[in-house]
Amino acid sequence: MVANIHWSGATGIDLTGSNHWISAWKKGSSLDTSDTSADINEHDGTDDFSVDLSKASVNGNGNPFTNSTSAQKSDNAVSGGGGGEDHTGSIHGAIMAVVFLLGFPIGSVLMPFIGKWKIHASWQMIAFIGMWVGVGVGKAAADHGGDSFSDPHIVLGVIVCVLMIVQPVLGWMHHRNYVKFQRRTTISHAHIWYGRGIMIFGIINGGLGLNLSGASTTLIIVYSVVGVVVSMIYTGGAIHKMPSKHRSQVTMTPEESLRLIKANLAEILNPEIIDNVVLNEKRPLEIYWGTATTGKPHCGYFVPMVKIAELLEAGCRVKILIADVHGFFGSAGVPAQLIPHRCDYYQFDRKYTMDRSQMENMTSFSTALKASSEVVKQDDDPIISGVTYPIMQALDEEYLKVDAELGGVDQRKIFTFALESLPKLGYKKRAHLMNVLLPGLGQAQKMSSSDPSSKIGLLDTPEEVSKKIRKAVCVPRVVEGNGVIAFIEHVTFRILALNGTVEFVVEQRDGEILVYQDIDKLKQDYEQDILTPQAIKPALIQALN
Repeated sequence: MVANIHWSGATGIDLTGSNHWISAWKKGSSLDTSDTSADINEHDGTDDFSVDLSKASVNGNGNPFTNSTSAQKSDNAVSGGGGGEDHTGSIHGAIMAVVFLLGFPIGSVLMPFIGKWKIHASWQMIAFIGMWVGVGVGKAAADHGGDSFSDPHIVLGVIVCVLMIVQPVLGWMHHRNYVKFQRRTTISHAHIWYGRGIMIFGIINGGLGLNLSGASTTLIIVYSVVGVVVSMIYTGGAIHKMPSKHRSQVTMTPEESLRLIKANLAEILNPEIIDNVVLNEKRPLEIYWGTATTGKPHCGYFVPMVKIAELLEAGCRVKILIADVHGFFGSAGVPAQLIPHRCDYYQFDRKYTMDRSQMENMTSFSTALKASSEVVKQDDDPIISGVTYPIMQALDEEYLKVDAELGGVDQRKIFTFALESLPKLGYKKRAHLMNVLLPGLGQAQKMSSSDPSSKIGLLDTPEEVSKKIRKAVCVPRVVEGNGVIAFIEHVTFRILALNGTVEFVVEQRDGEILVYQDIDKLKQDYEQDILTPQAIKPALIQALN
């Protein structure tokens, strides 16, 4: 600020030495007057300093602001002062720069990178609180400087901060929906993109504030460069994750997706439903696979897991139902108190319970008994809970909002029951995809949690795996019902195919190395005794361990 001072009748001034002065100022708009007698309201700030008038002289007796011709610089005539200097504006700028350039952007990428929502929420809440601390300091700076609310930086800043209040609410709604549906919903995308937009406007407003405050060009350039780099990294990271999440939709045609969806299955019921979703509705197929928590998982689970991996590769959206209540109903001998400890809690709602009661009222005991005969252990006097199992599984298809269900061929009767029963309640039919069942490694017809000799447990040590495979029933030249050959076909080869390279290596007794890229060739060689149990078992052990 430059002020012309007119002082008539001044006395007691030492023109040859130092004089003590005080200053005062009033915030707000200028007086806009040249009247030296204009009133000045009570001041808002003061300072004191000294002026050595011997160093403030000019040639002549005229107006010092117009008649000075001396080009020679002298020592500073002013000393002291600065007591009224205010740094709140700088502090405000520093806080908001940290919040919008580092705080919010870093917090936003914590969730996709580490997957810990509590850390993400805590970080963002700290940044949110820091933002409001910055707002408070900015308010003090504006009051001290007499800035008007109409200042563009203040207006945009207030809008950004008020809009940011919505973001934690959207975040809470997103988390609640994600826990319920296990996928992103419209609220999720609103939370993500709304936050991105607010952050970018906050960064822009920071540059605007620097420019209006008269900051140095260097500081403005540095801030702008950092802001652009942060925005580019953040936006680039968001774009980079999109193709990785939807890689299959981008690289696969609908026809290719259909082929992979239908591949390696024993049977499909109502395949036209799948065709319509993929080819006509042109959206991802929604499918679910359920498992009852009746025992520890074994290697037979690899078959549905590999199929789920293929479905994901084909662009499907897969839901996995941990069927704890189903497990209790269908597993006599498993204590009820153990069921919740083996799974996530499965929640009913009132409408589900009413639909279940209505379907029970429409279903004869013999029909339900037939539907559950392949899945639920039964005797001559079956209990009611066992025949309730297919009713609940049928309703799961509706309440999980899927187009299809994945299961084993042993569930075919339950699937046909669902096809007949759901339309009676006004619900649509679903497609059903059925995996083959792996023969047991022992004498059992299939791998089962209740028969330890028939299965390889997922928690078995490498030594236990080797021991079970070496003891497995593997009849020479017989492929049908051979648990070792079936495991290689339906698990090992398909996992290798998903990884991009199918090479199953077998070392013969004479040291010859056979590399199989085609399961049909492997089965043919086994039937012709080119491959023997003594050669193929070590190869499977090597592949598993």
